[in-house]
Amino acid sequence: MAGLLSFILTVPLFALSANGGSEVDTILGNAEGFFKAMKVKDYTKMWDSITVKSKETIIEDVAKALEKSDDKQYTEGQLTDDFSSCGVNCKAYWKGYLANFNPDTVIEQSKWDIGVIKRGKAEIIVTYKRSEKPAVIKMFKEDGTWKVGLTETFWSRK
Repeated sequence: MAGLLSFILTVPLFALSANGGSEVDTILGNAEGFFKAMKVKDYTKMWDSITVKSKETIIEDVAKALEKSDDKQYTEGQLTDDFSSCGVNCKAYWKGYLANFNPDTVIEQSKWDIGVIKRGKAEIIVTYKRSEKPAVIKMFKEDGTWKVGLTETFWSRK
């Protein structure tokens, strides 16, 4: 909520009218919902809030990690089902992810600004209070819904 409030206080009115206030609200609300789901460990909502590309990348990464381990081998289809229903691999993955990332840094300790919105893509500029450079969260419209490009934003390019 603090991030959204920060956004409202810092974005010029012309930016809201130029991009359509309700679309901006939807983009920001969906991104904020993702980080709030992280905070309460609602893994199913997190999974539903990210892009198809992010899901595919996560499944590929988990499949590769499992291949290197002595754990039971899963097909990518089984892993996709596991993440969709938040089974064992889903819980282990997100638990590990959240051990290294505190969503409060984005929700409560950062300033949010809207960036470019164009052709089903949007950017949210998030500046953490102790950071000189902002992070740019990439959002993508898929099947009429704005989704967080988690891997598109935070993973290094392959």
